[in-house]
Amino acid sequence: MILVDLKSMRKLVIIILCIIFFAGLFTMGYTRLHTETSATLDEVKYKDYTGLDGKISYKLPLEWETSEKDFDGEEILYHNDFTSRDKALRGYVQIWNLNMPLIEFIKRGRESGIGITTYKYYIIEDVKINGSDGYILSYSKAKDNNKYTKAFEVFVLDKANIFYRFAFYMDESKWKDGYRMYFLNIAASAKIKN
Repeated sequence: MILVDLKSMRKLVIIILCIIFFAGLFTMGYTRLHTETSATLDEVKYKDYTGLDGKISYKLPLEWETSEKDFDGEEILYHNDFTSRDKALRGYVQIWNLNMPLIEFIKRGRESGIGITTYKYYIIEDVKINGSDGYILSYSKAKDNNKYTKAFEVFVLDKANIFYRFAFYMDESKWKDGYRMYFLNIAASAKIKN
């Protein structure tokens, strides 16, 4: 003979239902948060930009402010600063004509900051964008106020000594993992006519 304690059984059923209810709420909240973040990046409208008399074209978010600058010398052929509307993100697009291997240029950038800049990390990765070789440089460097700036830079070799560079900078505390693909897609929008 099996005895069932209805009072204990009722408590067990209520506990199980509460666990299921809270698990459902957690799952819905996580899914909603993930969807909102993805939708925000996917719903961005872009503006087409051209430079160097039409030799380069690329896209940036419509709401970003931009400002082209001219540099003396023959290394930086094109430069366009950009800033997000909320000023949380800043960066630039550049085309370089440089007489050294691209990887050497990137490594020298770190060496020039040694003793002046404190890096939390400095990572160089190989990448292929639109069939061209390049590098992703990501680092975090100390600011004066004990905070860190997160940098994500994409370098793509066009030919011999010509490469383009998309650099993105923001407060490290505002960085989201989804930005990596977002910024890579912006860099992949670049087309250089030879």
